[in-house]
Amino acid sequence: MIFTMNLHTRETARFAIKTRIADYLADGGGFFGGFDALVRDRGVLPVCYDFRILYFVDPEGDVFRCDLPYESPVLIATDTWSDRMWVYLHGRDQVPELAAFIPERQPGFPDCPLCRGTGKFTVGGRVILDGTVDCLRCGSLGWVLD
Repeated sequence: MIFTMNLHTRETARFAIKTRIADYLADGGGFFGGFDALVRDRGVLPVCYDFRILYFVDPEGDVFRCDLPYESPVLIATDTWSDRMWVYLHGRDQVPELAAFIPERQPGFPDCPLCRGTGKFTVGGRVILDGTVDCLRCGSLGWVLD
């Protein structure tokens, strides 16, 4: 059996996000550039996107979304557990420290009843659409808290 350990704590994640915000403002943000005012004024970092939504995270791990069009961007707090998990899972490609905000699965936490533990959208227990659509119930974790 192989065990993996999260190399980041919430404190190191907070520090890393603050550092990445400063870097974003210093160099223009790269791929997620153009949101300097939001990043500076709200203290958030763009970390991933999905179709027409750009997601931001603040140093405390709070998640915000910005819907298209981006001409007048407005941040909306994302407070559902599944949305936060999805952002942490997909955002860690750009910001690996986000892994610190993903809870470890504890004994007794069941497989997601919607995706049956796959983390992908299923119909009748079968993953469809070539596994390209994430489960909305568990945020693609494959398990739930209740």
